[in-house]
Amino acid sequence: MKHLIKNLMVVLLLSLPAMAADTDDLTKLIKEKVAYITGVLRDGALTKADKNVKMEGATDYLFDYALMGRLSLGKEEWSSLNDN
Repeated sequence: MKHLIKNLMVVLLLSLPAMAADTDDLTKLIKEKVAYITGVLRDGALTKADKNVKMEGATDYLFDYALMGRLSLGKEEWSSLNDN
């Protein structure tokens, strides 16, 4: 049992840098998206509709809207809905 705990702790400690790298990548991605969207919002040459299209295109792939809907409505409500 002692060896199992020791081995588990070693694996967890060795995986920390990998988790940190993922966090760094996510932080970089978010900063890039915020900078892009801020630039779009400040661009006076774009119409409001153009700004919306550019912002949606930049962020749509980041969100799973179906999953967000299921989680926010709950299993019972989601199941009662149809595709219409």
